Amino acid sequence: MPNILIVDDEVVNLMYLEEILKIMGHKVVGKASSGPTSVNLASTLNPDLIFMDINMPGEYDGITAAKIIEKELNIPIIFLTAYSTEHYIKEIQKFGPFGYIVKPFKEPEIKVAIHIALYRNRMEKKLKMSIERYKNQLTLEKEIQQILNKINNYFDPYEQLNDILSYLTSLSKINHVLIYKFNEHDLSFENIFEAKSKLFNNNFNKLLIKNKEELKELEKLSLITNFNNFPSEIKIFLEEHKVKSIISIPIFVENNFSGISIFINCISKYFGIDLINFFEIISNAISIVFKKHNDVIKIRQIEEEKLANEQFRLRSERLISLGQLTSSIAHEINQPLQSIKILSDSVIFWDKENKKLSYEKIIENFQKISERVVRIDNIIKNMRLILKSPENIAIEEIDINGTIKEIESNYKEKLTNNDINLILKLSENIKKIKFSEIQLQQIIINLLENSINALNFLKRDNKKIIIETKEEENYIIFVISDNGCGIPDKNKEKIFDPFFSTYQKKEGMGMGLFIITNILKSFNSTITITDNEENGATFIVRFNKNK
Repeated sequence: MPNILIVDDEVVNLMYLEEILKIMGHKVVGKASSGPTSVNLASTLNPDLIFMDINMPGEYDGITAAKIIEKELNIPIIFLTAYSTEHYIKEIQKFGPFGYIVKPFKEPEIKVAIHIALYRNRMEKKLKMSIERYKNQLTLEKEIQQILNKINNYFDPYEQLNDILSYLTSLSKINHVLIYKFNEHDLSFENIFEAKSKLFNNNFNKLLIKNKEELKELEKLSLITNFNNFPSEIKIFLEEHKVKSIISIPIFVENNFSGISIFINCISKYFGIDLINFFEIISNAISIVFKKHNDVIKIRQIEEEKLANEQFRLRSERLISLGQLTSSIAHEINQPLQSIKILSDSVIFWDKENKKLSYEKIIENFQKISERVVRIDNIIKNMRLILKSPENIAIEEIDINGTIKEIESNYKEKLTNNDINLILKLSENIKKIKFSEIQLQQIIINLLENSINALNFLKRDNKKIIIETKEEENYIIFVISDNGCGIPDKNKEKIFDPFFSTYQKKEGMGMGLFIITNILKSFNSTITITDNEENGATFIVRFNKNK
């Protein structure tokens, strides 16, 4: 099992990844939390593989550290990132890593990434060893080096392969190069090997050169002139171009016979005795491209599966939430409807009894009915707000401090009338957030109203509310605290449920925090509650910068 170095500035990630790797049987030889430290440890420990976080504090980030390690130590590196956006993918592509994993990572993804990285590293070392082994014989060392460079310069395997083949034909020593990759519709693995003696004549086995002794045994290369056993696509091409003879080399990926490379009309006199060596190296290079293509497909499949699972989870959570909400709304609307029915039935009953109600009593009943209707209307409005489609909400960059000051101005009179002192502790020059202005106002106003109600519920002197803002690495933080009655521990889990309220119904419907939670979820942001030193409640909202 390989020795692995893991690099991440989050202690939780280091512990989690180390535990997974140990379960898989790998040895974690070191841990680092910054770019410079990772370079020093890599030099000292010389691990077989490195997991490197991209975003880290300090002198330089993970990508810079990876470049230093790759240049000086040539150790394969798998990047760890919390983002799969186009920007981060391009940054990763510039470096050309052996793999990358998007957080939160899971054991199957880590297992696949390790396998891919180590295999690719072995193949590249094998390729370099082949070149080193034959460098005294090769007359085309520059061309080989160009091909190796092209393998590392592209992230897209197809673009990479196309550039390699174009370069080969541009040498004016080969007219055409064909690559044929076998798939499930071709001959079975066993049938291919049964046909190999016909397909590659007697030189097929000889082309699988393992050492210099075997190379010496191969004195010359026989050209293939019988194309009957070739796939139909290749036969058609050869017939159309009136090709009489070719040189064909098998392509192996992870010891599986995966395809063939065909070289047409080669100028053998130019190549001389190095022809076999040259084509062996080219086919090894092509096998790396095939493997890279398989790796990209696996990564995309993992990403697509992760995205589908996340979407399914969100849909499931939303359906569960809507089910709970529907049940709560049915119960909540039923109460005022029942009251309206009783009040209306009482008027009808007394009319049937030929007894007249006083004018004052009728007005009183109508007033109660009106209040119930207003309550039902408010419930429906809140329901519409919760179900409003995110794409119909205008998103813009908002100065949260400016919004807070505007709300403070509008609430001055109400705060004064209730003898409440509002204290603002706003950090200067914090980043704007991408949010809906109306929904941001609603969040702040709802939380402010909650604090006002809490302070009015508890009669005391020196009533105060403190609003703070600050900036963290990935979040803009909004904090509102009061010295009211606080929230009992038994209610802290329920307080974000629909229609749950710690106050009497006349103080509100208990929808405010539920609506806030749903708004924040749609922006990948969160809200939490905690007690404070003055026995009041503190709500902490974390607005995600990267929404």
